[in-house]
Amino acid sequence: MIIQTEHITDGMILEEPILNNLGFVLVPSGFRLTEKHVKMLNNWNIKTVNIVSEANDEDQEISPELLEKAKEIVAERIKWQPRNELEEIMIEKAIYYIADLIKQNKYNN
Repeated sequence: MIIQTEHITDGMILEEPILNNLGFVLVPSGFRLTEKHVKMLNNWNIKTVNIVSEANDEDQEISPELLEKAKEIVAERIKWQPRNELEEIMIEKAIYYIADLIKQNKYNN
């Protein structure tokens, strides 16, 4: 279901990744959005997102175990602590991106 970014509420899950104009993934599919992401998306000039409809919520959701595994992988690679909200969002994005790759059996160490 496509919605305007201003209608994002906590817990909505992306059905499709958000890409920049070069095709790079800004936010991976399966990412759980919060209202704080609205500002980030507005800064990137993203006006709409495709979120999971409630009918297939369970199929798209990333399990807590998978998120924990992805968090460990990211922690092994990123040795610095976030200093601001943008860096926190970047780390969170990396965690969801890796969790999505693992879920799709596309993650390679």
